Amino acid sequence: MPYVGFSLPEGNNWANYNASPKLGLLLGWHVTERLSLNIEGDLDYVRWDSGRRTTNDAECSGDSSSFWCDFLHPPRRYVDITFSPLVSFRAGQIRLGPKIGWFTGKGNDMGTYTTQHGLMAGLNAGIFVPCWGVTLGGLVSVNFRHVTSGDYPGGALHTVGLTGALIL
Repeated sequence: MPYVGFSLPEGNNWANYNASPKLGLLLGWHVTERLSLNIEGDLDYVRWDSGRRTTNDAECSGDSSSFWCDFLHPPRRYVDITFSPLVSFRAGQIRLGPKIGWFTGKGNDMGTYTTQHGLMAGLNAGIFVPCWGVTLGGLVSVNFRHVTSGDYPGGALHTVGLTGALIL
């Protein structure tokens, strides 16, 4: 199930950051009619609040606070790999489940390059409707990242993701 949407940073470690693009894929199989076991991978880009400079002029021509410049040169980005089982309700229209796994992140906050790695836990909830031979829907995910190693270990980074999903 591919999905695309945005994530909303939450908490003190995300001061001065905006909602940001999120891309992902949930792959798995049904063990029973109601239970599917899945592996989920997603990419979270994190953008500064508007007006903050994230790059130098060599990286972006023109306005460096534009959406596309921040997308191509984000101050932070995270890759999450999780085990994400889902339980289906109401003939598969509602899906809920936990997620647990690992994340890695890289950043360039005000010229300081950082890396972070750690554990990630969260929750997925979605509503899906069959349409023209595929299933379309929305997925809400809550991610709790706990940094265990990297340049600034011991922090916590939380996001709420809102995405549109397609089940093939």
